Amino acid sequence: MKRSVYVLAISVICLFVATSCAPPPNLSTGGSPALVTNTQPELLTVLPTSTATTEDESQPTYTDAHSRIAENPVLQKLTTSFSARQFTLGEVPRHDIETILLSGARAQSARNAQPWRFTVVTNYDDVRQMHSNAAVGNIVIIISGRIDNVLPTTEFDCGIAAAYMQIAGEALGYGVRMLVSPVSMIESRRDDFGIPEGYRVIMAIIIGTADDALDGFTSATPRNALDDIVNWVD
Repeated sequence: MKRSVYVLAISVICLFVATSCAPPPNLSTGGSPALVTNTQPELLTVLPTSTATTEDESQPTYTDAHSRIAENPVLQKLTTSFSARQFTLGEVPRHDIETILLSGARAQSARNAQPWRFTVVTNYDDVRQMHSNAAVGNIVIIISGRIDNVLPTTEFDCGIAAAYMQIAGEALGYGVRMLVSPVSMIESRRDDFGIPEGYRVIMAIIIGTADDALDGFTSATPRNALDDIVNWVD
């Protein structure tokens, strides 16, 4: 009787080890597992791997920057970002605004000083005064920097926060444009916009529904080629 129990126990253990060590099911139609960009079942996307591979056939290599960008949605958004020129009617919901603000608040800053303050302007007349192509429903986020920051990086840090918010807004499907021209006007109306004491206005960004009739990406000012702006030092 005891011998039978021991044999049964050993069989169960072996079965458990065999199944737990088995490779995961292949997600592609054949060969090695493909790259997966999203683990949610309804958004599961299988991406094609590069034709070049390492000795481990399941790990693709990238022959150039463009092939790497093509398989990474974050890099795609960074390399296709542009300033919206025209906006159309459309409200930006509160939860989207808070998502954008949180992205800016999580930006890096020198010594984690976080020298910024964000002011959300939703009144159409005020938004239109800051950007002549604004439409009803657009918002403006004013970015102010702390005056008493002991580090000379306030403008730099606020610029990083603004860039994070721009990418977040575009990722949510909105058009975004950074603004510096209305800074003087905003400063002259500090009380109207609730700019706190100890801060000065650095810049602003407008966010709203972009006009789909305009191809803002291909009509944007061309970017300089890497060969013209990069030095390689060995």
